[in-house]
Amino acid sequence: MKIKLPKAARGFEFGDVSNQAVRNILTGISREAYGKFTAVEMKKTLDYFQWKCPYTGEDLTDAIQKGQGDYAIDHIVPQNRDYCGLNVLGNLVYVTKKANSKKGKKTAEEFLLNDKEVLGDLPREEREARLKKIKDFQKECGYDPEAIQKVLSPYFKKIYDEIRAQQENRIANAIKLIGLTPRSSKKVSGDVPINMVPSDINEFKKQFLLRKSAHIILRYQDSSKDKQSIWKADKFDSSSNLMGNIKSRPFWRTRKEDGLLSVDIVVL
Repeated sequence: MKIKLPKAARGFEFGDVSNQAVRNILTGISREAYGKFTAVEMKKTLDYFQWKCPYTGEDLTDAIQKGQGDYAIDHIVPQNRDYCGLNVLGNLVYVTKKANSKKGKKTAEEFLLNDKEVLGDLPREEREARLKKIKDFQKECGYDPEAIQKVLSPYFKKIYDEIRAQQENRIANAIKLIGLTPRSSKKVSGDVPINMVPSDINEFKKQFLLRKSAHIILRYQDSSKDKQSIWKADKFDSSSNLMGNIKSRPFWRTRKEDGLLSVDIVVL
């Protein structure tokens, strides 16, 4: 069974702070340059797509009018540092919750032309027709996402990196103030630490063979690369070289170029 730490236990990452800052600025641009998204604009958007989800084609009339909640507002162009989507007429559409969830950070084009889970076997011609209607809507509203992205994306990537660097410096300074040592400076002989639970290697082997599996947790400088996997004990016995087995794995061979910070191996 794969165990995932809850958000409260994992805490906020550098990317959380930087991404939120980017979204705040994009929201500010939207309000200062275009004003708030109004009820009139909402009605125009719904009427254009005939009160249907522009991705799935499902009718949203009852969900919206009766307040059933089975819908969401989606950014056609995602609101992040790469795409720089704004909260404005031409980039906000009403969609099903499922479509909104599965689309995630993808553009409408990426989602419509490639998704199978929500859109199933929808023919290519229909996918392209729905995408064209969305792009025609943006054009009619005077919203040019490509022009905005071209100008703002390099700007936001710089802001993102600056905020991340500021956070790293503040954390390092705070650690010094309270007299702690950063985990990254505790590496043995400059290498990536391998932490085992149980920490005694003989006890670890005993529990590993008893439980038949262990959790491998990899933590990277870029937290979005963090991974968890299951290590099966099928081909492992008490005479096996534990560290040799670990260090023969791909993640260890590429640890330096990938920015691996630590390896935790836990028998539960």
